[in-house]
Amino acid sequence: MTKSLAKFMFLTALVIVAGCSFAETKAITDTQFVLLYVDLSFAAEQFLSDSVHLSAIQDSIFKANNVSRDQFDNYKTELDKSPERWSKIWQMVAEELEKREEQLKRTKSESVDRPKD
Repeated sequence: MTKSLAKFMFLTALVIVAGCSFAETKAITDTQFVLLYVDLSFAAEQFLSDSVHLSAIQDSIFKANNVSRDQFDNYKTELDKSPERWSKIWQMVAEELEKREEQLKRTKSESVDRPKD
């Protein structure tokens, strides 16, 4: 085997391994984190007394968003190092909660206003 072919194979293998590693440790965005945080908070509030069910719901939330617990936890760890960023994130969380509260109010209002058959 020639040196150039060996070098090519080594670099190809390195790129493949690096690509797989990058895919597994892909960072999530602020928006993804906020939406996940809100969903996980609602789940925790709803299923707090049933830890097995809560864990299953959390797993389904992560899976539906194509994010692992590790990615979420790593993101939170990075946020813990930056209070300024946390402040921005908390503002986004508050806005998302207000948005969802309004959606719930509209949904309840619409269901009350609907004529019964």
